[in-house]
Amino acid sequence: QENALLGIFVSIINVVIHTERAPHKFTKDMERHEIFDVYTQVPLESISLENIKDLFYPNKDTKGNFPRSILVIGRPGIGKTILTEKILRDWAEATNQINKYYCEKIAFFFKLRWFNNTSENISLKTFLQFGTGLSDEKFESIYEEITKKPQKAILIFDGLDEFHGNRINCSDQSRMIPNDPKTCMSIMNLFVKLVLGDLLKGATVLVTGRPTADDFYSKLNFNRKVEIIGFTHDKIEEYVRQCCKENNKTGHEVKIWKHIKSSSELLNLCYIPVNCRIICVTLSECLSEPKNNTNALPKTLTKLYQDALGSYVKYDNNRNTELGNPYMTTKEALKEFQILAFGGMKNHNLIFDQESVDEQMKKSCLLNSLSNPIFPIQTQFCFVHLTIQEFLAARHFIAGLLERLKVTHGEIKLNHNHVFAMTCLMEVDNGKIAKEVCETTALNNVVRLDSAKYRASPSEMAVVSFFCKHMKNLASLELEPANAGSVQEIQELLQKRCIKQLELNGIYELVSSEPVFSAFIKLNCTLNHEHTKLTSLKLQLFSITDEELPNMCMFFENGHASHLEELYLGYATIGLFGISKLCEALNNCTELTCVYFLCVVLKYEGASVLFDTLTTGLRKLTELTFTRCSLTDRCIPSLCKALQDERCQLTVLSLWNNSISDKGACILCKALQDEHCQLTDLLLGESAIGDKGACMLFEDALTKEHCKLTKLNLREFSLTDQCIPSLCKALQDERCQLTALSLGNNAIGDEGVDRCISSLCACMLFEDALTKEHCKLTKLNLEEFSLTDQCIPNLCKALQDERCQLTVLSLRYNAIGDKDVGMLFEDALTKDHCKLTELDLISCSLTDRCIPTLCKALQDERCKLTELWLNLNEFTGKGKTLLGDLRNTCTIVNMNKYLHGGPVGDFPSFRKLISIHLNFYINHLGYVLSNVVYDVI
Repeated sequence: QENALLGIFVSIINVVIHTERAPHKFTKDMERHEIFDVYTQVPLESISLENIKDLFYPNKDTKGNFPRSILVIGRPGIGKTILTEKILRDWAEATNQINKYYCEKIAFFFKLRWFNNTSENISLKTFLQFGTGLSDEKFESIYEEITKKPQKAILIFDGLDEFHGNRINCSDQSRMIPNDPKTCMSIMNLFVKLVLGDLLKGATVLVTGRPTADDFYSKLNFNRKVEIIGFTHDKIEEYVRQCCKENNKTGHEVKIWKHIKSSSELLNLCYIPVNCRIICVTLSECLSEPKNNTNALPKTLTKLYQDALGSYVKYDNNRNTELGNPYMTTKEALKEFQILAFGGMKNHNLIFDQESVDEQMKKSCLLNSLSNPIFPIQTQFCFVHLTIQEFLAARHFIAGLLERLKVTHGEIKLNHNHVFAMTCLMEVDNGKIAKEVCETTALNNVVRLDSAKYRASPSEMAVVSFFCKHMKNLASLELEPANAGSVQEIQELLQKRCIKQLELNGIYELVSSEPVFSAFIKLNCTLNHEHTKLTSLKLQLFSITDEELPNMCMFFENGHASHLEELYLGYATIGLFGISKLCEALNNCTELTCVYFLCVVLKYEGASVLFDTLTTGLRKLTELTFTRCSLTDRCIPSLCKALQDERCQLTVLSLWNNSISDKGACILCKALQDEHCQLTDLLLGESAIGDKGACMLFEDALTKEHCKLTKLNLREFSLTDQCIPSLCKALQDERCQLTALSLGNNAIGDEGVDRCISSLCACMLFEDALTKEHCKLTKLNLEEFSLTDQCIPNLCKALQDERCQLTVLSLRYNAIGDKDVGMLFEDALTKDHCKLTELDLISCSLTDRCIPTLCKALQDERCKLTELWLNLNEFTGKGKTLLGDLRNTCTIVNMNKYLHGGPVGDFPSFRKLISIHLNFYINHLGYVLSNVVYDVI
């Protein structure tokens, strides 16, 4: 079969003579297939050779003289080695009637890779003997003859590019060495002297190589330069026909040629003979596959080479089965080939020593065994063709990039690794590979992309936007445009890609909102999927000036926001006129349920306009947030008026960090008592409300029949122990519906608790409130509450009580210490009636001493903890090792933060331990940064 294929190649490949490389002409605007078309064309000024022997005859390029040195250039797989083999066969079969030129010639054949493992200096005689494979005795007479008549010698050197030595230096050194055949010198010096005619003057020298050694070829002044340009389109058809005939697949000929002809990429790849053979054999295998009922054939190069690789693997495994060899080429085995291929491409190495290839790889048909007659025991290997090596190397590289493109539960949290990988993929094949990656990898399942912790430059944002356009299931985007340039890239994305949830966070300065709303209005989604309507929009650090209002209003009024459910405006500049226009426009958003304002200066007038809208247009609004919006007590009456209106559906209200005092709290209490008020969640943190206002909330709101509050946040309220009795009394009342309470960052402290202990106040909070039948609290936040170890015994006692309903407790930023945390774990968490599932002990002055107690408690089957936070404590390296051992017994979801438990030996509680937060990287920022840099490099 090899002989037949040799005949096919030689009969239809094109060999042309030219004074330099084939002068291909390209233009900047050429598409990829047009560039390939140029390669398959025979340049008009070139001289075509009809027969191989014509290489050695005079022509106009040699001005009528016989060429003494001939250079044959060609790309990998185009037929250079086959050409040399054909010459050798013609020489061996020559007679006076056939191939007369070769009569009385003596041919020497060298593969220059044979000499890669030797630096020994040898004589001309020894060197030439390598090219014959003859014994000393038989070679003696031949050497004597060619030294007398060097014109009888034909020296064929195959694969100059495969020689690993320093070719450039050798060409200069050879001129300084005497032209004495008995002088021992390096292989490359002998080669140079033979090409230049310094030794065996008159001998014919033919050298083959790839275009990559152009810098060296120019120094050797070849008499004739020839390029093999491969198959033209008509020769491709001819090869397909002959190849199918030789493989007894004549029934596939028409289908294979029709398929190749229909794809410009396949057709243009076939100008290289070996590629053509790979394609023909692979397509024939596809058509022969019993499962391929539709005769479907690969349409892309990637799919083609995947199928070709599959054919090689199938052949390997079938052969191993027949031979009784248990080894199979699995995915893991293919990874070894990919690593080998990538290492070779990286180091410009296409030939591998046997040390680089294990015994099983040596038996695979993916590799060719290359004998070396000079060093028989030093077998070398190469891939069956460079394109196969390139494909395997590309798979390894892409696999590495895809590992960087970490997707967790359908979400990408953008970082340097993602951007680096995306950029690399973008630069390959004009983005075609990137598109394919989006369609065929985990990126196809990405629903959300979050770049909140990565500030992409405009060029990086362009890359990210490109990927976002082609991730078909992407529905949620959170981006941080670093500047106006990044916003422009986002604008182009939003015009071509519909998004369900969009969050844009400015960084340093206000950015115009006009491009964003303009993009929504001009949206023309280019993806073929069900159109996704925008349901959530968050803009932070975007200006909404009077000039920018028309586009914003058009967006809300013309149906573009008809499905909008959430609107978030943060750090935005918008005046009273803008607020009025916004409220008017929002009336068109019939599905709007949540509106958030962060650091938007509304004041009385703006707030009043918004509150009036609650009863007129925004009938479905259930959640309203005003954080740092300069609201005062003056705004509260209009708010309460809206809350008491039966048309208002608001259930969640946040007035965080506004200038609301006890006076405002008093007015708010009246609204909470109203039967029409639907509020269930109220956040009043960081306000000017004190004990008086808090007591009114506890006594005049929480205990009233129509108050529906279940969550109350009073963080940073300037509260003292004076309000504790009122709170405890309210929590005991059966009408109080409160289930979640936050009292963090208040000054109640241990003094208040101690007084409560003596005056039953603490008992009311920890025992007489939490342990009472009607207390419904399940979540309690005592963050930064100035607690010390004195309050822990009372807390433990409360948690042990079967009536206590607490499941979530936060004690973060309290100086509790090891002893009392130990008490908490021993006397509460391991008790039957303790219901805690989440415990926050961030920054609680913990050290290694508490770790054994912690571990023991977690092993107790009665412990119900599913989430434990231990960040920012004072653990040493040894302590972290112990916690690491604990982490290793669980299934890790996030190395820095989470540990999720599975069945572990005899420790039943570990089955319940879902997560332990061990976020120590803040204390080791340098370590993390160095690892990030190393990973990116």
